[in-house]
Amino acid sequence: MTEPAKATQRAGAGHRQPTHGRIVAELSFGFWRFLLSRRYLTTLWIPALQNAFPNTDLDANSLQRSIENDDQQLHFLRNRAAHPEPLLRRDLHDDLDRARRVMTCISPVARNWLDERQLVSDVVAERP
Repeated sequence: MTEPAKATQRAGAGHRQPTHGRIVAELSFGFWRFLLSRRYLTTLWIPALQNAFPNTDLDANSLQRSIENDDQQLHFLRNRAAHPEPLLRRDLHDDLDRARRVMTCISPVARNWLDERQLVSDVVAERP
């Protein structure tokens, strides 16, 4: 079964209607990471790019490379953190900036949501 099919199944669990929002929420970070790859540039990125990332002036090629690179690095970070591996040598401010760039391209509201909830700056400042 494909990841979108599994997400649809999970979104409809418990007799709920599998709405678009619920299905999107059920898709894994890995799904998005590979969907953002250059492989889909002509079939997905160019036709739908401005709808997915409306808050940027970058051309399709530059935006795809930027988003894919940021997402790859954030995916790597998430995997390190999820498997309690050391993050001491990472520039966590750079990682936060990557997340901010992606969120800004999606929506300024999403970027504000991130900024209001992130704890990276405080934790790095304390140098635990």
